[in-house]
Amino acid sequence: RKWRFAALRCPSLWAYVPTRYLNRKWMDQMISRSKEVPIYVLHQCVSPDRDTKADAIIDHMSSVGYLSIRSTGTVSEGIRRALVCRAPKLHVLDIFVDPTTHMAAPGVTVTYVLHPGNFKLGANTFGEKAPRLRNVRLYNCGMTWNLSAFGGVTRLDLGQTDGYRFEPTSFSTGEMCHGLSNMPMLEHLSVDYYFPRDCASTDFSKMEMANLPRLRTLTLKGLMSTCISFRSGLKT
Repeated sequence: RKWRFAALRCPSLWAYVPTRYLNRKWMDQMISRSKEVPIYVLHQCVSPDRDTKADAIIDHMSSVGYLSIRSTGTVSEGIRRALVCRAPKLHVLDIFVDPTTHMAAPGVTVTYVLHPGNFKLGANTFGEKAPRLRNVRLYNCGMTWNLSAFGGVTRLDLGQTDGYRFEPTSFSTGEMCHGLSNMPMLEHLSVDYYFPRDCASTDFSKMEMANLPRLRTLTLKGLMSTCISFRSGLKT
């Protein structure tokens, strides 16, 4: 009883919520016990069409400080709804969509490549307001480049599986540069094969460059011609 009393008086002890291992009742109980402490949600979803835990995230998005999503193939409808909820405490957003799935039979493992559908973060992400959001990592996940919620981001990591192109990343270099310019606080930028299709052929002397006055570190991974072209479009 003494240990239980001590545990209940420590809100941070209940702030880590790995949804894969908790039922809805226990998730609600833990979040309630975390009180005003921003919660860390790790959501792993192998079957997006059977995502039964997303509603709990929707109900508690106002308390989420760290949201990490790991999904196979695409992102469930429930998570899509969660991503348009207001997130006043959110500090870190980490989304990884695995485009492959593995099916094993006796003596053999087959890897299938899945199409991640049309999922991308839209302009209404987090109700256009996430005042504390500072770190964003998107892997195999599309995004709209006029995201008001990303205005205060200081670290942005974008990536996609090498050689695997999908429709949500079909944006222009101009759109990407304009979007980056709307992140004036950005200090760290990493781009891992997440380049516009027209990047290598873009003439930056005829268009607005991305203005990133606070940028301190830049990491680019991709074809050399593409990386060189992209770098020439950044004004630091």
